[in-house]
Amino acid sequence: MKAAHIFLILLSVPLLNACGGSSDVSLEPTPAPIVDENPIIEDPDFRILIASGDVNHTGITSYALDGSDAKYVVDLKSFGAVPNGLAKGPANNFLTSVDGADSILNVPYSANLSFFYGSGLLNGGIYDIELGPVLNYYYVVETNNIEVFNADGVRQSSALIPRNLGACNMTAPRNMHATDDGFLYVADYSANRIHKYDISNHVATCIFSYTVPGTLPYAVIKHSNGLLYFTSYSADAVFTLDEDDMTLTNIFAPGLTILRDPRGLTELPDGDVIVSSSVIDTIERIDSSGLRQGFEPFIRDVFSLNITDIEVIEQ
Repeated sequence: MKAAHIFLILLSVPLLNACGGSSDVSLEPTPAPIVDENPIIEDPDFRILIASGDVNHTGITSYALDGSDAKYVVDLKSFGAVPNGLAKGPANNFLTSVDGADSILNVPYSANLSFFYGSGLLNGGIYDIELGPVLNYYYVVETNNIEVFNADGVRQSSALIPRNLGACNMTAPRNMHATDDGFLYVADYSANRIHKYDISNHVATCIFSYTVPGTLPYAVIKHSNGLLYFTSYSADAVFTLDEDDMTLTNIFAPGLTILRDPRGLTELPDGDVIVSSSVIDTIERIDSSGLRQGFEPFIRDVFSLNITDIEVIEQ
């Protein structure tokens, strides 16, 4: 086909001359492609997920990053389970660890759900669930142990993190945070400690156990600024911990009318932090220094009841 095109172009030259045309054939240059120096890059569709559970409401709700557009995802009251943890799941789903039914549910952002894992081998007090991105393992608090599952929902019995592992001795682990570089932080409520594990290998190792005396930590995150942020049940506050020099700072203690028994905690994409007040049934938004953003709760509605966990998850 290309040879035919070339033949036709060469043949056209004498035809032009024969008709009295100029012997110079001028071909228009092909214009350069237009390159947009400022292409529009769509932001990923991040949503705030909250897990709630009390006598009036037990379920999971999603919000836009500005706290608007509440969408009730799934009602778990009739299921007989309280969602205590949230994590990004397979495909466009998310996972929730539930107490009562003692299982992990796979939820496709709709009222439909299925078992990711359900067995008598997962029992006791079921709290948070976290995805460790290095191995693509899920870590679930089960009373004083941390159970481990692969991405297919198969329990990894040899990877279980036991109650006592090196200097990390769990007595009442609650919420956790897994980092992209392979560490797992666990808020140990009654021990007044935050345990740090290396989960970059199949079998975890204890790296350090930080003492945070008298704080009763419930949730912990590793902020993008390098500090640990955690909620304190005893002080009704949010603290930071510098792992380098062990500086412990109370950055947000606004009083019991604003924050009481804080549980859920997470970082927004812009670096702000949101924290739930499980007694007042609200979510507060603070900047990284602890300054409250606005004069009203960031989220307060019929779904923000007794919030146990908050996650920002890309759909």
